[in-house]
Amino acid sequence: MKKAICMIVFMALLMSVLMLVFSIDPSFSTGKLKQQYISVTSEAERIFPKPPAIEWDKTYDSGEREYVESLVQTSDGGYAMAGVICVLGTEPVAAWLVKTDASGNMQWNKIYEATDFWTGFRSLVQTSDGGYAIAGAIQSKSTEYICAWLVKTDASGNMQWNKIYNVTGFMTQFRSLVQTSDGGYAIAGNRKPPDLGGDYDFWLVKTDAYGNISWSRTYGGAEDDFAWSLVQTSDGGYAIAGYTYSFGAGGADFWLVKTDAYGNMQWSRTYGGTEDNLAYCVIQTSDGGYAMAGLHLFVKTDSNGNMQWNMTADHDQYFCVVQTSDGGYAVTGTNPPLLRTDSNGNGKWGLDLEGCPSCVIQTSDGGYAVAGYKPNPKDDFWLAKVAHETYYTLTITTTSGGTTDPAPGTYTYTNGTSFIVSAFPEADYVFDHWELDGNNISSSETIILTLDADHTLKAYFTYSPPQAYDVTIKAHCNTEGVDVAVSITMDGNPTGYTTPYTFTGLTGTHTFTVPDTDPNGHPFKQWSTGETSTTITVTEGGTYTAYYEAHPPANYSLTISASAGGTTDPAPGTYTYEAGTVVSITAIPDSDYVFDYWELDGESAGSSNPIDITLDANHTLKAYFTY
Repeated sequence: MKKAICMIVFMALLMSVLMLVFSIDPSFSTGKLKQQYISVTSEAERIFPKPPAIEWDKTYDSGEREYVESLVQTSDGGYAMAGVICVLGTEPVAAWLVKTDASGNMQWNKIYEATDFWTGFRSLVQTSDGGYAIAGAIQSKSTEYICAWLVKTDASGNMQWNKIYNVTGFMTQFRSLVQTSDGGYAIAGNRKPPDLGGDYDFWLVKTDAYGNISWSRTYGGAEDDFAWSLVQTSDGGYAIAGYTYSFGAGGADFWLVKTDAYGNMQWSRTYGGTEDNLAYCVIQTSDGGYAMAGLHLFVKTDSNGNMQWNMTADHDQYFCVVQTSDGGYAVTGTNPPLLRTDSNGNGKWGLDLEGCPSCVIQTSDGGYAVAGYKPNPKDDFWLAKVAHETYYTLTITTTSGGTTDPAPGTYTYTNGTSFIVSAFPEADYVFDHWELDGNNISSSETIILTLDADHTLKAYFTYSPPQAYDVTIKAHCNTEGVDVAVSITMDGNPTGYTTPYTFTGLTGTHTFTVPDTDPNGHPFKQWSTGETSTTITVTEGGTYTAYYEAHPPANYSLTISASAGGTTDPAPGTYTYEAGTVVSITAIPDSDYVFDYWELDGESAGSSNPIDITLDANHTLKAYFTY
């Protein structure tokens, strides 16, 4: 959120002038709540827009800490800023209005303060008579009782009148102000009972041109609901945005309330997830919908408050939004301080600024003015002017035989935007070259262009018919050391040919398959290319040999032993032989002993001596002798 020291809810405002007390009995309106939540995607990573330049950057110092809360461009092309002055390390003490020329040079400033009261401004408009109306709050230093406050000045900031709205039994404050089409004012804020157990509600007040209340309404539920921003809608009604703890998905959620011209609620909507989402600003968009900026969320809705898209920022927030002349948006926030989007919320550029922004407006020259505070080294009023955007177009076309990314078309972006453009030929075509404004600039398929003027870019492709090639398929048995004849399958179909065979006049891609074993029963090992599948894919000519090879023979063990009274040849022990080896074993009795029989793998194997054992597995053999 903005700096806590001067964003404390209910900063007080006042100048030592006449205070008028009003007793109000507002009516309460309710509406059906509906939550929607969607996401949008960002712009293609091939486009790198460049933000416009910062023309100037100014700070304004009263001698204490100062924070801008509202900014307008005045009818003479200058600027007016309203906010609060804070004593270093203590409390907000006074409301401050600063007027500058078109270059940000201060022309005059007015401090609005009063003994025994804290004062502060939250919202500013230039009125139809060239003066100013500023809304905020005033707080008693002794009782800490807070009241909403409205100040009207002439074009030089001299107070013409002010009103304090003391609602019996409630504390009140104003946060957002508009001058209505009838010359009066509509002000949104909050009210609550002064005891600690009371809850805040949205509060909407309509006054005449002199600040006298015509009517007021409250909107809220069983928990705290804070109004932050107000706009008069095209149908003469009002839209109020803030955040609610009474409704929504949990924690605080954006809350948008739409009323008719008399403040009667027509509908309301909540927006947000399980974390806190606080709406700070609402505008009505050119299509009759609404855009809202706040903590973690930037939302665009249709005219009935149904969400069309949103941008989320897990660790950042958006403070203020303005719709730009091209239908897009400029948004102040924490990262980046100034974000420019298209009409669908896709980022066009972001601009880093030295100050901490709270407000943004699009200026009469098409640029932007951003205000807030800047550590200097203490916090001061801060105003920066950003140059208008210079737009150029890049028109991409191609010859037949390929396409591009970005796709062929016309793209409009700010001066300095860089594009990565790639060419992609179709089958039987090759990329030839790029032509920029009629000049050959590169034969690389991917190039980077920077928009410094209107440009036309054309990709040229050349037809390149496939070249015929010949393929010879052979087979060779490594075990036998000879070439062998095996059948050949091409593109999944038997050819009736055996290796070696040459296929001529081929184009494109083909597959060749040979059998799993050769005529000698030896298994397939690999192709000459290293491919270990019996199917090989071929795109160019050459000789491709399929190799067959017997698996290396297995080894088996023969363990020989003898009973008492004799031995064997080979002597008792364990021997290892290749599979299929035939081993002859002879039993040799000692004196006074005779050979009796053989036992192979635990079963009698006869008395033949010697005995031949074929190694087709691991075996144990024992010779038995008799005394």
